Amino acid sequence: MNSKNIGNSYEREIAKKLSKWFTGNDNELVCWRHVSSGSIGTIRKKKGLSGNNVDGDFQCLDSTYESFFNKFYMDSKSLTDINLFMINPKNQKSNKLLNEWKKVVKDADDKIPIMFVKVRDDRSIPEFIMLPDDDVSIPLNIDSFIKYDFLDMNYNFILILQDDFFRSNNWEDFVKQIKFY
Repeated sequence: MNSKNIGNSYEREIAKKLSKWFTGNDNELVCWRHVSSGSIGTIRKKKGLSGNNVDGDFQCLDSTYESFFNKFYMDSKSLTDINLFMINPKNQKSNKLLNEWKKVVKDADDKIPIMFVKVRDDRSIPEFIMLPDDDVSIPLNIDSFIKYDFLDMNYNFILILQDDFFRSNNWEDFVKQIKFY
């Protein structure tokens, strides 16, 4: 399977997880992957046009959940491997995860970025979510997470296991509790 198909498959997987998180029901589908998976939004932004309703990897299918999609820019990455240490954040080759995060943060504009990550070639690393740590105070009902602070960059983030995130947070409470400094 080529990388594009792998990415598309992972986006469908995350769309189903998000739908279950929103509804509590396995059978209800309230969000799905964008057919163009963010490329339309990227092209529109490069032309100076709004890409807000077509940005990120996912689209809202039910207006009940629009408040979440209006506040968050969601992207998913199915990577072959990652370096969780990121000792030298300027090292392009060994910091694929950090570089993908930088791109997501930049593409998010004034929305809050969330990046869903799966490491394909190392199944010992559970799927996780990356959320910003600098601009937003996100109250989470989670006992453990990893916090990354880079002294000379504006890309600080927290890393949370996906299972913990989906199990511990109600989407409405999560949206209501977001506080900007």
